[in-house]
Amino acid sequence: MSRQTDFFPFTGGENLVDPVILMKAGELHDSLNFENRKNGGYRRIDGFERFDGRTKPSSLNKGDYETEALWIAAVEAARTNIVAMAGSGKTRGIWVYKGDTYAFRDNAAETACIMYKATSSGWAAVTMSYIINFTAGTSVIANGDTVTGATSSASGVVGRIIIESGAWSTSDAVGRIYLNPTPTGTFQSETLNVGGSSCATCSGAQAQTTFPNGGSYEFINNNFYGSSDTETMYGVNGEGYGFAFDGTCVWFIKTGMTTDTPNHIFAHRKHLFYSFEGGSVQHSSIGVPEEWNAITGAAEIAIGQECTGFAHTIGSTMAIFGRNNINILYGTSSAGWDLRSYSLDTGAIAGSIQTMDLPLFLDDRGVKKLSATMDYGDFGMDTISQKIEPALNDLRGTLSCSLRVRSKDQYRMFFNDGTVKIFSFDNKKLKGITSCDYGYYDDDNVFHTKIFTYAVSGKTTTGEEILFVGDDNGFVYQLDSGNSFDGENVLAMLKPIFYHFKSPENIKRFMKVVLEIEATEEIDLTFTPEYSYGDAYLPHSNETDINVSAGAGYWGSSNWESFYWDSQSLSTAYGYMTGIGKNFRMVIRSSNKYEAPFTLQGAIIHYTRKGYAK
Repeated sequence: MSRQTDFFPFTGGENLVDPVILMKAGELHDSLNFENRKNGGYRRIDGFERFDGRTKPSSLNKGDYETEALWIAAVEAARTNIVAMAGSGKTRGIWVYKGDTYAFRDNAAETACIMYKATSSGWAAVTMSYIINFTAGTSVIANGDTVTGATSSASGVVGRIIIESGAWSTSDAVGRIYLNPTPTGTFQSETLNVGGSSCATCSGAQAQTTFPNGGSYEFINNNFYGSSDTETMYGVNGEGYGFAFDGTCVWFIKTGMTTDTPNHIFAHRKHLFYSFEGGSVQHSSIGVPEEWNAITGAAEIAIGQECTGFAHTIGSTMAIFGRNNINILYGTSSAGWDLRSYSLDTGAIAGSIQTMDLPLFLDDRGVKKLSATMDYGDFGMDTISQKIEPALNDLRGTLSCSLRVRSKDQYRMFFNDGTVKIFSFDNKKLKGITSCDYGYYDDDNVFHTKIFTYAVSGKTTTGEEILFVGDDNGFVYQLDSGNSFDGENVLAMLKPIFYHFKSPENIKRFMKVVLEIEATEEIDLTFTPEYSYGDAYLPHSNETDINVSAGAGYWGSSNWESFYWDSQSLSTAYGYMTGIGKNFRMVIRSSNKYEAPFTLQGAIIHYTRKGYAK
């Protein structure tokens, strides 16, 4: 019979549930370290590299070195210079604020958690602020003032002043002053002066603030005051008070709770929201995140379950997630809140909530997406993980953290066995799901699992997205940076479905394959063709390596004769084969350390039909 050709694009992602005969060409039985690209194809993922503010290995340009060997030596030397934060245990938090990167880790004695800042010399511990308490406040003390002890002559610059009761106007203000590091001298019980004028009575010596050990940190950046320079970083850790940081001063936010240890944080309608154990959601007074007074607009909302997080939704509403319920908060302030129950049997697992156009989250039955309905302000809910349901069932209860990647329209979930699931979107529609594992094999062929326990997306001062993850050893890594897995090979594999070419019972002789590949530089790949669901009794081809270069790549085996590359564009590769079966697939693998990611766009298969199976 005459030769026929079929083209199928590499798209659709993993499909673990549909009958094979009904699957679409280009879908995958399995994948490792590939992602669905928006405009088509499967792209090998970017690498990751350690980070502490020093020169990154990926910033070194190969063209600046006389030989590749010298470049590789410089890359690995730069990598060795980058170290974990001092201390013990895991990375407890990472955040980007005003272009600077901060991270948190317990000290060596596990008595406190240390806040670090990434600098050109590596991680530097942030000097914490100092606190003094005062009473009998008679004259306004403002942020930025210098207060001086009338007796001790100790002095310090006010980073933040918080009134707890009374008022300046009635000469009975009581509160606390957070001093920028580092005050001079030691305050005592004495009069506090500003500019030579008596303002309040100091209750005693200053004490340096500290973060408690343990916990897992959550952060937001928000500007409650409206001036261009008043954006502030807010955080919680589940072990101590909520806190704020303006780049110089750390201050604690006290809500009045007996156990004042919030575990989730959000900003909505000029209120700062916290959640506490026991199903309590509370928010600050309007426009004043340090004030938690019902008279000025603070309030408590009970959701009946442990809160697992918050998310913005359409129409300036807010979703409040419980472990097994969802509530939507309507209204503009506590004077007119309208809390509506949305679901009583679906909720979010803590650490899974991310917002694309609308919130995505993981519950016990898969990944869900809140969706807008025809009625403005109302919602539906879609499950988007059906095609990998068996895999998610196996991973149930093991979520570590999640990440939204804005630049790629991706939702990534990290599990505590090293598995990562990548959900890729295009124009708000799911493009496909692929799998990732950042582990590696050492020189003795022993596999080392890489588990990330914290993930966050931030922005540089120029608005570029930057992704960070942390591990159990106090390292911070930048994701989607560099070509290697922190100096180790990136293992990648695509295992498409067996495709029957719209004739599942017809025997076919496969003759030629043409691959559409985008690569910016030389790459090495391994291909293995398989026929009739891998039937061992049919002729088959062995796994074979090929080098993709600007001239031609040669692939020699008993069934693959040779493999040629279009020398003009490096986008088309073609090879000849001899194989018989009812269906066909080609498993593609790579293992590279310094090669840039590449994209597999699709394949054209040449074949003839031989008749029907008996």
